[in-house]
Amino acid sequence: MNPSGSLDLKDDYSLGLKNNSSIGLLPIDALQGEKSTELNAIPNEEKNLLIDLDRDPFSPVMQPIIARRTFFKLVHANTGCSLTSFGKGLPDWAFHQSEVTCGRNTLRSHSVLVFETNTHPSIPSTDFKNVTYQRLGFWDSFIELHCLMWNLNKRLVAPHHYSSRPLSWPFLLRGIAFWSGSQGHSRNFTVEIEDDVKRITWTHGSFREDENMKYSHQGQQIHLIGNPLIWLCVSFAVFSYSAYVFVCFLKSQRYSKMKVKTFSLLNPLRKGGIVYSAYILHYLPFFFMGRQLYLHHYLTAYYFGILLLTILFRSIMSRFSLSAFSVRAVLGGIVAIAISVFIEFSPLTYGLSMSFERCERLRWFSTWDFDCSLLPSAVAPAKLYT
Repeated sequence: MNPSGSLDLKDDYSLGLKNNSSIGLLPIDALQGEKSTELNAIPNEEKNLLIDLDRDPFSPVMQPIIARRTFFKLVHANTGCSLTSFGKGLPDWAFHQSEVTCGRNTLRSHSVLVFETNTHPSIPSTDFKNVTYQRLGFWDSFIELHCLMWNLNKRLVAPHHYSSRPLSWPFLLRGIAFWSGSQGHSRNFTVEIEDDVKRITWTHGSFREDENMKYSHQGQQIHLIGNPLIWLCVSFAVFSYSAYVFVCFLKSQRYSKMKVKTFSLLNPLRKGGIVYSAYILHYLPFFFMGRQLYLHHYLTAYYFGILLLTILFRSIMSRFSLSAFSVRAVLGGIVAIAISVFIEFSPLTYGLSMSFERCERLRWFSTWDFDCSLLPSAVAPAKLYT
């Protein structure tokens, strides 16, 4: 061990291996040095690695090396660069293994290693003391878990066709395509459509089919789009409550002495403060994320929006002082319309048979990009023969 607390890591000539570090372009990190191990290389003392122990520099005594407790860096003696891994996967030719480089001025989390086990030929294995990782407390585990999740989310930045931004979610401008009829069963079957028999064979995850056959033999696809009626009503409730909060803010700033009955429509909305806060807490943070985002990230906030919608409905009903029967009649009519819209969109929700005409009828907004072009103009009953 050197006085600085470093250990020389010599080349392992018994295995015919030698450590090598050079400067060159790499597949992923072009600014880092290449680190490799050569087979049957010529000994070169200038290409040794140093084990730089990550210890307390102010400690008066040398701390012992303990498995799963002692951290260290592998520093190249000649260039001074540290063995580094950023967790980035290499291409297919490297089986997506993590790229290991030799870099300078890298973050500690990218270059610090830990001893899993240590052995010595002069010490019997029965004399070893089993050491486990230190157990973190609740708050340490809580912070570590959320930091890892945050860092993982920041890496998901690649563009995707069905990604969307939070500002578009309340307006239901886009959905997500989950499945199309081209993904069939894992066995051979024959489909009879309009007296024209065609055979499709599922082989290793892909279809082999006739050249002119459409991908969706029964007009099937699954698309996440939600119930547009309920979705837009929820957005209306959220905007209404936001306006209520704004009016209350202006009223408090102007010390208004307006009578309470003037706000008889808004007073019942005060009970929705917790629900509205939950909606904001589950929706607003997505505006600060640069990662891939999809419509399904809005679902948690959407559930709280449904609760807010019921509060708005009760507020409106109390404003007009309707009888219990009238309230039930209005509520029943809304539920009936919502169910009819749900049934209308059920082919997209459950992958049911659907014609081209019905698919186009479901396109309420031009921004909905589910594909109807390959669907048959009329769906004929399909007969399957195994």
